[in-house]
Amino acid sequence: MEPDRYIIVVEPPDDIAIPKPPADPAPPEIKVAAWENKDVPEDVLPSTSPADLRDLPIPPPPVTHRGDRFLAFEEPPVLIHFEAPVYPKLARQAGFEGQVLVIVLVGENGDELEATVTSSDVSPGMEQAALEAAKRCRFKPARQRTRPVRARVVVPFEFRLN
Repeated sequence: MEPDRYIIVVEPPDDIAIPKPPADPAPPEIKVAAWENKDVPEDVLPSTSPADLRDLPIPPPPVTHRGDRFLAFEEPPVLIHFEAPVYPKLARQAGFEGQVLVIVLVGENGDELEATVTSSDVSPGMEQAALEAAKRCRFKPARQRTRPVRARVVVPFEFRLN
């Protein structure tokens, strides 16, 4: 501390009264709209107490189709015929460019069984063109040991203006 500075300690007087905090406000009254401006009887409104919730049946688990997402194979599918997507006329005129990644489920015979867009930075019309092109692509099927099996593969479709 600097030599020309000092601290003065002041004790507060004993007669200072600290007021009590205000009481909690009452919860707002929520009015329920009734038919023809009449009061709704209590038995019409459903109860929301936790005791009533215990009597409800347990909901079923959500339905997911992700059980067949994993497909085992030793040799992945190989793209043997790539079909370029048809550039939508409006997208070409607007100057849109980008890429669509399509997940293709390849069957045991090498044909496309299912195609879904997994990533895209283009218009929906361009995504649709990529999906249609994916359906025309052909693959050498994946193999598990010596047997052809279903497998998924990601196929990129580029939309570039020359």
